[in-house]
Amino acid sequence: MTSLALPALSAVLLAATFPKINAAWLGPIALAPLFWLWRRSSWKSALLSGWLAGTLFFLLTMAWIGTSLGEYVGTLAPLAVVLFAAIEGLFFGVAGAACARLAVTRTALWPLGCAALWTLLELARGNGPVGVPFGLLGDAQAATPFIAIAAYLGVYGISFALALISAATADLCADATRRSGAAWIVGTLALTGVSWWLWPARVHAAAPTMRVAVVQGNVSQDVKWSPQFFWSEFGRYERGTLAAAAGDPALVVWPETVVTTFLNESPAVRDRLSQLARRTGSALLIGTDSRSGKHLANQMWGYGRNGNVEAIYTKRNLVPFAEYLPLEGLLGAIPLFDPVSRFSAGSAAVVFHDAPLPYSALICYESAFPRDAWDMLRAGAQVLVIATDDAWFGTSAGPYQHAELAQLRAVEEGAYVVRAAATGISGIIAPDGTWRMRIPLGVERTESGMVGAPTWTPYRAVGPWGPPVLALLALAAALAVRRSRI
Repeated sequence: MTSLALPALSAVLLAATFPKINAAWLGPIALAPLFWLWRRSSWKSALLSGWLAGTLFFLLTMAWIGTSLGEYVGTLAPLAVVLFAAIEGLFFGVAGAACARLAVTRTALWPLGCAALWTLLELARGNGPVGVPFGLLGDAQAATPFIAIAAYLGVYGISFALALISAATADLCADATRRSGAAWIVGTLALTGVSWWLWPARVHAAAPTMRVAVVQGNVSQDVKWSPQFFWSEFGRYERGTLAAAAGDPALVVWPETVVTTFLNESPAVRDRLSQLARRTGSALLIGTDSRSGKHLANQMWGYGRNGNVEAIYTKRNLVPFAEYLPLEGLLGAIPLFDPVSRFSAGSAAVVFHDAPLPYSALICYESAFPRDAWDMLRAGAQVLVIATDDAWFGTSAGPYQHAELAQLRAVEEGAYVVRAAATGISGIIAPDGTWRMRIPLGVERTESGMVGAPTWTPYRAVGPWGPPVLALLALAAALAVRRSRI
């Protein structure tokens, strides 16, 4: 019975840390039931229980993907969600099998090894051509002191800390006479406190110097792509931009693909945008698509205040099975995948220099990848813009989960993040992860606020290699102790 109840308990506890429940305080103990079970299981049983927990967790937290999948697979969307959850759940299963094998040593380093294994499996799940970096253990901690860890080791560092506390809790519950479990818990909490206390963004964040406006048009997917509504939709953003001009913003940001035509093939629309930039005296960053032959591109066009197109960024990290088809040579023959779009990925980070502070853009899905944000800051950006269209997910938990990721990117890079979402959540996030301006979901509104230069963070200095190096060193330590006991 426990082999079913405990995985379900961990899945529910972990899911509860995410929007819309937002019980993030459960994060440090959410995996404890699973670790307790894995500590006493064979690797085969741990594999099964982990897979069951993972499948249930993803069904609970990411059912919102069915809203967008319905556009492609229709009534098969629920089946696609279950299949997705079952595949992602395998990573939980592999983590369980590995932790169970490690438990054979019964050493004080077992919690450390479990934290390392969990982090490595999250890294494997969240990266690569079909990586899905949603639902990470650390993602839900944007409003807790644990977020400070992201400035040093990124979101995966938060996952490591939470997994360590959960594994240590399980170790302590399994054998109350062992003091090592309590030591790991106290030590991790103490290091988290020190990280927060010394957090550069909390101690000496740069003063904001540049005004930025965000236009949230709140156009639903039901009408967005209908040609007869093009100019009325465009008018919403035009009016919002003119309204923002009264505050003299240096930059006005429109969300992803709000110009629903191929802008490179639409001279009339380009002229209208050029006139708008000159009229407002602000740089404009515009989300649109482009077409070259059979190749489509998801782009952000930067208009300088002189009305000229200063730079264009093409989305580099495309959504698998939505914007492109992985293994197209194999899967392309299956009719189920016929509706999948065929976009071409960009190849370079782009820095826009049409505002006092240089900035770069991430488009939608890219904001879930820490490395993509790091690439932009390394290329010379000082402000990060995230443009997205979360209208695909309605009023589900999806837009809220996605917005939390923007907070983590701000903390990791120590940079101001400007988030422009078609239907919300839009706003400005400071380097400490707090919202300085926020437009809620489901409203048409234009707001402006101030951004500044980035604050130094250890994560930005070391880059995305910090978390895997930490995990590998921790795992090596656990395995070394095991070998010394044999």
